[in-house]
Amino acid sequence: EKREEDHVFRELHEDFRPIPLPVDFNVTNQGKSLQDRGVSPMPGTAKDLRRIAEDIRKLGKSYISSDASCLPEVEENAKVGSTVSDEHAKTESWNGWGNSKFALEMQHPWSQLLLDGKKTIETRAYNLPTSLLGQRIEILESQKGNTGISSLGNNIVVGDSSCDGPKVDIVGWCKFSRVVKYENRNDFEADEKNHLVKRDSGYGWKDDKTKVVYGWVVGESFRYSKPSQQRDHSLVRRMRSLFEIKPNINSSTMKEIESLSKKRKRQNRNTKRKKRY
Repeated sequence: EKREEDHVFRELHEDFRPIPLPVDFNVTNQGKSLQDRGVSPMPGTAKDLRRIAEDIRKLGKSYISSDASCLPEVEENAKVGSTVSDEHAKTESWNGWGNSKFALEMQHPWSQLLLDGKKTIETRAYNLPTSLLGQRIEILESQKGNTGISSLGNNIVVGDSSCDGPKVDIVGWCKFSRVVKYENRNDFEADEKNHLVKRDSGYGWKDDKTKVVYGWVVGESFRYSKPSQQRDHSLVRRMRSLFEIKPNINSSTMKEIESLSKKRKRQNRNTKRKKRY
């Protein structure tokens, strides 16, 4: 009660205030929650939230150590719609794969090797959605970084020079004709001339961890004369390194939208402040 009398606490947006205890989890209709109880702002049970917190801790450890083995395990058969992150973690069976255009994030220099025709198989720890076989996929080139860790957010804009985030460009496109499956070290390393992954690479086969590697076989590829020919495209991560390409969004329009959003938030805060006083 003493804390709530402080003017700083009164001005603090309600989204950032402590949640009263005890807390109700997995509440779909907050109106039915008891008045003196807090409601978790995230879906799922308390156990689900503890798992998310542990995954965040592992992600931080992996980023600091540059060790991909520290990354949290991915649940291949996770239930769709079970968590907030599902919007950016679609499965192979997602209907959207056949209804939109997509881009594949590749770090430099792998992207250039593929477009040069030297890398004819792109290796991944996950399968390519069947609907994308034979379809044109844009190559989204990010700068060289930590092995197996994306430097991009889940929502990005290509070609927006005003962004402070990692540099990213659409440098070309390719079509994958089929997928080969490597289920042991010998088969994987025997195909090095095609995928170009050396034995001592961070992307190489690890006996204590690797169970299967998928090889996406390149059928066609094309390099753009200038990067980011599709400027100001909005991209949304849908599965691992696969991004859905949204229609053109002018950067000035995006700034206007952000400005309006901030203005509305200020107006809401001022309205709530007047009601308190």
